[in-house]
Amino acid sequence: MRSRTMIGAPAFLLAMCLPAAGLDGTWAPGHPMPAPRCDHQGFALPDGSLVVLGGYSSIAPLMHSTSILILDAGMRSWRTGPDVGRGHARGCVLRDGQVLVTGGVSDGMASTRCDLFDPSDGSWSRTADLALPRAYHVCEATPDGGALVIGGRTGDLSGDETWLTSVERFDPAMGTWTTTDDVAMAGAEAAALPAGVIAVGGTTGASIGSARDDGVRIDPSGHVQPIASMGGAYQNMTVTALRDGRALRTGGDIMDSPTSPEVVAAVYDARTDRWQVTAPMAAGRSRHAAVLLGDDSVLVSGGAGTSTSEV
Repeated sequence: MRSRTMIGAPAFLLAMCLPAAGLDGTWAPGHPMPAPRCDHQGFALPDGSLVVLGGYSSIAPLMHSTSILILDAGMRSWRTGPDVGRGHARGCVLRDGQVLVTGGVSDGMASTRCDLFDPSDGSWSRTADLALPRAYHVCEATPDGGALVIGGRTGDLSGDETWLTSVERFDPAMGTWTTTDDVAMAGAEAAALPAGVIAVGGTTGASIGSARDDGVRIDPSGHVQPIASMGGAYQNMTVTALRDGRALRTGGDIMDSPTSPEVVAAVYDARTDRWQVTAPMAAGRSRHAAVLLGDDSVLVSGGAGTSTSEV
């Protein structure tokens, strides 16, 4: 769950990127981002470059990042991409290579706006709005070329806000959004697997309730099914789809835990509906971003809770 109210002080923004070489526990430093950022999102483009979207550039005072950062395919240098004009939008790369950017925060209010970014020529185009204004939500591409948005916050995000538990599905052929089954959880993290999109963690309802240690799988028709417990009520983690059909969960916080942010990493296998703990990260992280690279390693970048890194 990514919640502005849960960022503690003092908290540090980390500008180091750490790529994990596979899942064998080896880590190496990546090229630092141009500026610190946390609570952001990262994903890979078809050409092998990486995109960082949204998040915070400062905690004290609190400042939203509205720009896109792009790391070249050789992982040698970052450049600043276009400004999306709103903070805490969420995006994904569709099957056709375009980046779908959804919702976000504009003038303190959650937004319904959605845009398509074509990285081949740098152009933007407007697409259909969400049914409900959302920010701090989940946006995941689906194998059919569409996308799902899950949960988030709506309303006046300066204080009079509501957590959402609803799901919307994007049909790229029609350019429309439709509402599917409710997930009965707010603030979850998600990954798109061949068996469906899994959403895990968060809280029990449309307000800050009890933290959840379980999750759901949303199949291509939008039907929701429960999945196994993670073994802890993690929040502010990342969940990344791997090419073998599994998902990697990294870091996060556990409410009232003295060890938060966590170094833990675990892999979910939809075939067995089980989580298996794997090698831990070098340092505890929460509110970070993770993205699958072309060599099947996972790049973990930024985060709050530490100003150092280890390999």
